Amino acid sequence: MTNEHMKSEMAAARAALDELLGGIDEVARQRAALTATAAAYDGRITITVNANGIPIDARFSEEIDELSYEEIAAAIPATAQAAAAEVARRSEELMRPLLAHRQGLPRLSDLIPGAPDFEDYRAPMGLSSYSVDGQR
Repeated sequence: MTNEHMKSEMAAARAALDELLGGIDEVARQRAALTATAAAYDGRITITVNANGIPIDARFSEEIDELSYEEIAAAIPATAQAAAAEVARRSEELMRPLLAHRQGLPRLSDLIPGAPDFEDYRAPMGLSSYSVDGQR
């Protein structure tokens, strides 16, 4: 590989990386704003969670008194879990284009023979733990 060819490949990789990092910033901003709401018992109980799946609001309709304490107690965590699952699905949907873009980037070892690839050192959670199809 000639020096000029290597410089050209590195410049292209840098541009692609800059684009990816800009996309990560935008996705992080959009993800931080995510919420999801789930309801139980025909809307008698509604729970809203933030982007991390943490409940941030709980509402009971005027008809809540038609439910037993046991029904309410069982519905609250189940409804929160449903909302958390929805916000997780939306979060993965936001990341999917970035993951596709990242997978199109050359690996470090493609540019520098013998160099380690960062994919060999994946973080336990986060962007690097998902594939384009949402599977871990």
